[in-house]
Amino acid sequence: MFYRGNRLETMQVGKNQMMLRIYDKVVELARRPRKSWERLLWADPDAKNVLRIEFQLRRESLKLLGVSSLEDVMDRTASLWAYLTQKWFRLYTKAQVEGRSGAVEVLHPFWLAVQEAWNTPCEPAVRKKEYHDLRVQRAQQLLGHATSLAAFTKPAANEPVESVDDLMNLMRDLITDLLPKPDLSGKIQEKAVRFQCRNKADILESGEKT
Repeated sequence: MFYRGNRLETMQVGKNQMMLRIYDKVVELARRPRKSWERLLWADPDAKNVLRIEFQLRRESLKLLGVSSLEDVMDRTASLWAYLTQKWFRLYTKAQVEGRSGAVEVLHPFWLAVQEAWNTPCEPAVRKKEYHDLRVQRAQQLLGHATSLAAFTKPAANEPVESVDDLMNLMRDLITDLLPKPDLSGKIQEKAVRFQCRNKADILESGEKT
């Protein structure tokens, strides 16, 4: 961190593959007047207090997040931002909370605004190892729900549940009987977009139902 007096001018977190920089943009423009045109991009060109939040990810970090091209970056900007501001780095402050005797750590209002910079709701990007772990977790949850349903569903006398295939057949029959018209395509596409596995624009262009 670098302060001028009691004013924070620069803060840097991380190094090499993944970095965060927060710095005083007004001070930077004062030092580099040739860049003063950037003020025209601000909501208030005359603002006196402007902080820039900047993340730097090198190729290896991007690969771990499933990004290997410019198109991937453009498609997954919201999920990358969510990952960087919700999982990789968070800024907390101390605050008094009703029912607690002392100050506790809470997410800083400034950082909450940073997290919400992208209005597109989505899940944070998932690193490849985390993606594998997430699939294992979901598979375990699916198995747990399926075996619970099988436990209180009386199978036909000649159709005991003894294998994964038997269990899936039972689930298929239950879903068909209890939920005759599930919107599978719509639900899958909706979640694919939310998890940034698919780009909504691509789905709409292909004519798939959303």
